[in-house]
Amino acid sequence: MKNLLMPRYRVRRVTDLKADELKRLGIKGLALDIDNTIAYDSVLTFIEGVPEWIQTMREGGIRLVIVSNALPAGRAKYQKWRAYRHLVCPQSRCPSIWRAARRMKIRVQEMAVVGDQLLTDIRGGNLCGAVTIFVDPARKEERNVKIFESRRRREQPVLEAFDRLHPTGFYDLDA
Repeated sequence: MKNLLMPRYRVRRVTDLKADELKRLGIKGLALDIDNTIAYDSVLTFIEGVPEWIQTMREGGIRLVIVSNALPAGRAKYQKWRAYRHLVCPQSRCPSIWRAARRMKIRVQEMAVVGDQLLTDIRGGNLCGAVTIFVDPARKEERNVKIFESRRRREQPVLEAFDRLHPTGFYDLDA
């Protein structure tokens, strides 16, 4: 049985993803998590290099959509990002992932779900049939610290297994 927490690929930062490599893998679009993936946790600040990376992805033909499991009140703080074309903040996991694929006019199998949490982002992507890419968290969470510490402890054995099975992470394109 497939481990729903196991990502297909792993990168250090979202900006490590390159359009040509994604295309070689058959990926036409990315469903991006917000906190600790493209922005620092709980703040309105993009991680360094992300705005330029978004532009590079678009120029490279990769479609982008934000998929967030934040509560409606939490999503409101990201409304200023709606200026980024093709970025939305849907509510729940699988319906959001399917909606993201429809919005990008691609099949779910042609999309990668990119996020920093195995229990939400990666599990949701695997359940829906998308390619999954785990991004190492940009920094330690500053909210709900005990909850996130518990989640990160639960994720550790899966990430260790991933590293044993796929020591080169994303860039092992022939594996």
